[in-house]
Amino acid sequence: TVLISDTIIQDGYVDVSFGGGIYNDAGRLTLVNSYVTQSAAWDGGGLYNAAGGTLTFIDSAANTNVGQQFGGGLYNAGTMVISQTEILTNTAMQGGGGIENRGSLCVDAATLSGNVTQNLSGGGIANHDGTANVTRSHFTANQASANGGGVWNNHTLALSEVTMVGNSANGLGGALYNEGIAATANLTYTALLSNTAQHGGGLYNLIGTVNLGAAGDPGSGVEIRDNMANARGGGVYNHGTLDIIATQILTNTALESGGGVYNTGLATISASVVLSNAAQTGGGGISNAGTLTLTQTTLAANVANQAGAIENQGTLLVEQGVIRDNEAWESGGGIHNLNGAVSALRSVIAGNRAGSNGGGIWNNGSLALTVTGVSRNEADADGDGFGQGGGIYSEGATSRVTLTDTAVISNTAQDGGGLCSLDGILTILTGQVSENVSGGSGG
Repeated sequence: TVLISDTIIQDGYVDVSFGGGIYNDAGRLTLVNSYVTQSAAWDGGGLYNAAGGTLTFIDSAANTNVGQQFGGGLYNAGTMVISQTEILTNTAMQGGGGIENRGSLCVDAATLSGNVTQNLSGGGIANHDGTANVTRSHFTANQASANGGGVWNNHTLALSEVTMVGNSANGLGGALYNEGIAATANLTYTALLSNTAQHGGGLYNLIGTVNLGAAGDPGSGVEIRDNMANARGGGVYNHGTLDIIATQILTNTALESGGGVYNTGLATISASVVLSNAAQTGGGGISNAGTLTLTQTTLAANVANQAGAIENQGTLLVEQGVIRDNEAWESGGGIHNLNGAVSALRSVIAGNRAGSNGGGIWNNGSLALTVTGVSRNEADADGDGFGQGGGIYSEGATSRVTLTDTAVISNTAQDGGGLCSLDGILTILTGQVSENVSGGSGG
């Protein structure tokens, strides 16, 4: 057992080996109020903790170290505990600019900032087949040349009371990238703010499982705000299993589709808000090409070229949801359903606007509304005289619309103020279609 206190460890160097500043083999090492800086190694530029070793880093710093492969600041293959410590401006050529973890890692009240990976992933932390628990910590301005500007994970990760701001990845997942069948990331009381990536500005999930918020704890959700994707998924991109609870997805941007969320996997969103997100092409709030269930969730004030709130090309279920005041410059102010299946139960679709057709909903697939209100939506919002189906627009020989106990009220369009159905089958079982307004035919 070794204690190092009030010490500066500087300018260490080992070539094609481990731990430029410190190498801990199988012992118990504690550093208190100490600094590991300007050191370099093959792995663990500042410090290397081997399998079987236990290292505790308290009220200390690892700054400006370089790992030629993995772990610019720290490399852990054993057990590592970090508390009240700064991990700053370290560089790894491959993965783990700040920390490469392949063991058991606990981080509390730490700051990881300005760390970089030159060739691969995990600007702040790369959790590679390890277990990482991070609490009350900050990730700022970390960068990855590939994936996971803040954190890259392929095993077990938990983030609680963590803030991730201004991290970036040239590839996927500006703040967080999660990959692999065994990869699970659980986030509670956490904020992903102003991060950027090609896809998944805030986070990207590939094959693995990501849980945002905790069931039964309405205050445990995640804030995903002001993130940007140069292509898809401004806030979140999911290609695995995603469960979102009590989360706010706000003012994110995608230069292609899915301003708030882009889903090609299996996703559930409950008791959440998707507000004021934007996409250049489709799905200002959400773009879904997988299976998506929305429960007690509100989508409002989202904008896109088409599908102001939701672009659906997969299977979508909305239950007790509110889709209001969204806008599409072209079609589908609330929902744009392209060859997909949409079911809405006990929901509200109101006050949405489309420049052309389908103020509330545009459909050429399967649409079923049950005990749902479609009201005050507007087609032809740009006023050019071309806009059909203020409430609902449906086209295509295979399209199906079924309304059960549903009210289509006070919608407006140039033609078909309430409903416009072309070619397909429209079935109204029970409900009300009234007080809709048309500038031409079919009020």
